[in-house]
Amino acid sequence: GDFTSALHTYDIALAHCPPQSSHVLRSNRSLCNFKIGNFSEALRDANSITDLKPDWAKGWCRKALALEALGSFGEALEAVQTALTLEPRNSEFVAIRDELVGLLEISGADAEPRTMTTIQNFEPSWAPPELKTYTFTQTSRGPGTNLLV
Repeated sequence: GDFTSALHTYDIALAHCPPQSSHVLRSNRSLCNFKIGNFSEALRDANSITDLKPDWAKGWCRKALALEALGSFGEALEAVQTALTLEPRNSEFVAIRDELVGLLEISGADAEPRTMTTIQNFEPSWAPPELKTYTFTQTSRGPGTNLLV
């Protein structure tokens, strides 16, 4: 799809939408940003969604996906766990949670001291085709993981 044009349309719609009713538009804009690789912008909208409507599971899922793409696997897991408390039987949320648990195990995120870990050709089951394969590297400088898409 033409996600750049869609972003422009959502920007216009959000300019005319009361903030308390904007969560669906922000969710769609977050997804568009995610699809074109604007992960920080996707997270910004996801944070707005969870602030505006903390009881809406999809907002937490959007946040989890953006955080995962930015390499913040632990925070992403927390976000998807929140989504699962709201919708425990949602198979998409379960798949994202399981994937994040695997990424945290592979990266040794809970191990001290941190070491550098590189995983190539990792293929998350939920990712759109254009983002299907990527490499990530975790450095010893902090808890975050840098994604090299």
